[in-house]
Amino acid sequence: MIKFDDSFMLECEEIDKDHAWLNQLAEDISAAIDEDRAEDCAELARRFVSLCKKHFGAEESLLKRAGYPDAQHHHEHHQSLYGKMETIVKLGEAAATNELARKSLKKEVFYLLMDDIINEDLSFKEFVHKMSKAQAKA
Repeated sequence: MIKFDDSFMLECEEIDKDHAWLNQLAEDISAAIDEDRAEDCAELARRFVSLCKKHFGAEESLLKRAGYPDAQHHHEHHQSLYGKMETIVKLGEAAATNELARKSLKKEVFYLLMDDIINEDLSFKEFVHKMSKAQAKA
């Protein structure tokens, strides 16, 4: 598991809240596997993917409204994660009866989350922070 601490915060309440929920779902999937409740993984994986898709849409909308210059690149990155999300759903469905699926599922949910946050979202942290400060002054 990954400790979700302040270094992952973008200082944007809407985005940070979603990231925290996604991290919690990833931890719930890991706990279900560790506690021999792998039959719960199919539903948890579907919820994780559903929240990812909702989060991606909200994040992209926020970046477009804010005039983020790399909004299209960020959208393309999100699109590149859709195949991984399909894999996560399939692994969740297989987890109840397949040990390799359980191991892979634990890794994939955290990889996807960290790929999105570390590789992409932290790149617009400063932009979002400046935008929030400017809005607060207005």
